[in-house]
Order: sequence, then C-alpha cells, then structure tokens
Amino acid sequence: MDRHGMYICEEILDERARQARLRAEGKFTHTAASPDLPDGYRLTALVEEVGEAAEAVLERNGFIGKPKGTDLRKELVQVAAVAVAWIEALDRGLA
Repeated sequence: MDRHGMYICEEILDERARQARLRAEGKFTHTAASPDLPDGYRLTALVEEVGEAAEAVLERNGFIGKPKGTDLRKELVQVAAVAVAWIEALDRGLA
C-alpha cells in the first residue's frame, strides 16, 4: 500500500472515532461495533451508508435533481468505517 492508501486508512479510522464520539455524546444509540447490536441492524447501518453513496452517484451525474457535488468520497469513507466497526465486533466475538 502506498502513502495515499495509508492516508485513506487513517481517514477511515478517524471516521470510526467520530462515530464512537457521536455515540458517547448520545447522537446514536449504537454503532456497528456495539456489543448488543444484532447483525441485522449492523447490516441495516451498512446498507444505509451504501444508499447514501448511491444517492451521491446519482446526484453527481445529474440523474436526480441538480448536480449538487455531494461528496461521494466522504460517503465511501463512511461505508468503510461502518464495515470496520462490524469487523471489530466480529473480532471481539460480539457479532
């Protein structure tokens, strides 16, 4: 992996930290890493993020509404962060 790939991994870890912080602040009741969250809810969280990435693609290409310049990259980082959270739960034997 090159330096840019390492930077991307750092962004994903930063997003994971942001998710955990928002949960601690009460904005979310769970993250995909939460020990008491069933896999169906983890999958729902992941698919919701994938849906936001899909919406960004449609907006970006003018298929829905006016092209808004929605940040597809940001959405993809969030998809990756939710997947990482789920992997964390699996590795801890929580999922």
